[in-house]
Amino acid sequence: MEPYSSAVCRDSMTMKDRFNEDMGIVMATVPELQVLAIEYPEGAWAEHEMLRGVRQLIQRKHPILWVTFAFQVYLDIRHIHKEDIAFAYDDLIDGAQAIRHSINKTLTFRREAGIGDVTKKTDQILKGALDFIDRWTVQDVVADARRKRISDRASQTPKHYLLQRDPLWCGLLLYNLRMIAYDHAIAVGGELVSMSILPLAHLYNRLQQSQLLKRRWTDMDSLIEWQESAHIFAGSLPRSPRDCANHMALTMGLPLRTFARNRRSVAIQCSPANVRKLKAQVPVHYGFKHRYCDRSGRVNFTPGEVEKIVAKSPDVAALNKINDIRHPVNGLVSTLRAETPELMFDYFKLHTICWDMMRRLESELGPRVSEWSDTTHTEIELPSFVISLMTEPAVVNPLPGKESEVLKDAGRIMDELLRAKGTAVNREGSRLVVDSARRKHHRRTGDVPSFLNE
Repeated sequence: MEPYSSAVCRDSMTMKDRFNEDMGIVMATVPELQVLAIEYPEGAWAEHEMLRGVRQLIQRKHPILWVTFAFQVYLDIRHIHKEDIAFAYDDLIDGAQAIRHSINKTLTFRREAGIGDVTKKTDQILKGALDFIDRWTVQDVVADARRKRISDRASQTPKHYLLQRDPLWCGLLLYNLRMIAYDHAIAVGGELVSMSILPLAHLYNRLQQSQLLKRRWTDMDSLIEWQESAHIFAGSLPRSPRDCANHMALTMGLPLRTFARNRRSVAIQCSPANVRKLKAQVPVHYGFKHRYCDRSGRVNFTPGEVEKIVAKSPDVAALNKINDIRHPVNGLVSTLRAETPELMFDYFKLHTICWDMMRRLESELGPRVSEWSDTTHTEIELPSFVISLMTEPAVVNPLPGKESEVLKDAGRIMDELLRAKGTAVNREGSRLVVDSARRKHHRRTGDVPSFLNE
């Protein structure tokens, strides 16, 4: 990487020295951008203005003023952050590894659970996402493109030469990968993910209302907050046993007559197609998805359009009309930061935790639930077991001041699992942040403060 010395102040350099330094930085980058622009004539994923500008320079063959501005922004970033631009590459690789690990664990879990036939289509989409992640973060797309056009192998560049020098591209690629993971968890795998999370959200609430839990389920609390209680519970938070059963029926796509007192004794069948789906809750991130993830080519965002995108976020107050371009940009930064915890929340991990919890509940309590114990069931029917448990007559209509023993045991089982996994998703997110801080501190000082090792 082009050498920087933190001890050297750029202001003390002569104009000629600064020009030479700028030229060295730019000329180390332009050939890589040129190769990438030729390889992807219709636009690359997570493309920024430097790459788009180089492509248009190649195609138009005459100077373009705004490309100069794009490179000046890049130079400013390099001059301000100096050696610290390496952190962007580290964050990209760490983020990609975390997403890859989560998707791989989900695929392995589904295969071992024996529900592969039900999820075959979505699993193929997840495998495609893994291929995409590997293509842009494990392989070296620029080096591969260069080898197609240059036969001289005498001078080999380091792996990810451009990525390590381009924090803008690293950040946009990481945004791209996080949007892919979020999309797949919410939309592509949403049916089965919803089938595991929503029944346990309702059981968790039922146990809380009866004060049968000693612990809070921090990860589920986060999900309910982001997804909104009214959506998860199909209205206001249910509190009575009967309301808990009725609201679960609505959420799981079952008619209310399912729980009528005089209904026929028929096993409850929960269909993925009828389950209420989780919702995407990062509207500001989605405002730029078509530009950086879908290669739409849209580049002419006006300040007014940015303000409209920012206004979609419920977490940020409406922007005041101020004739200052920095105002909508600052609002955009604030909303993106507010949405980041939801974007990084690992729905796949919570999905597998919930499925394991349903297994444990069914294994211990299945024989005691009347509408469940009469027949043999498959793994994919586990969500229906939670519904059967919550609609057990003694659970729906408990004696005054006395809860059913089967529900008490459900609370005991959930408490035991929450002790180990109740904060697993949020803890993993915190670990990524701490690991990043530890690495950055070590890069700067060669030492890691004790509080980062805790």
